[in-house]
Amino acid sequence: MTSLIVASISNLVAYSTRIIILYKLYHSRVESVVQETAGLAFRSNQNVCRGAKGKISVLLTEEQIRGIFRKYDRDGDRRLSKAELKEAFKHLGSHFPWWRAARALSRADANKDGYISEEELTSLVNYALKFGYKV
Repeated sequence: MTSLIVASISNLVAYSTRIIILYKLYHSRVESVVQETAGLAFRSNQNVCRGAKGKISVLLTEEQIRGIFRKYDRDGDRRLSKAELKEAFKHLGSHFPWWRAARALSRADANKDGYISEEELTSLVNYALKFGYKV
């Protein structure tokens, strides 16, 4: 019984420490927060919003979304398959990445070969920008 109480107390201490750290992060100045996404670091002082639950978010830029899509070209053939698009949209936070990948492919695949080539990447990025993905 006492070991259960000791374990519960140590869990409470660990959780309270995490809460204090999260509180300090939450109340830090947004202008000085450095975000890193897809290998691109940027200092955020615009496109910052606070959600209904107080969560601070920053909209991804065109360059960041382009970098994320390039990162998910797993086989290095400089074109994105439907499976690679699905993983990229999953990374972006899409609720239904399989559906978003299919829609993106139908919108951005100009030559209808089933892949998004480097030339078609701008259309894909513009499609993804419409949904306001955030960090």
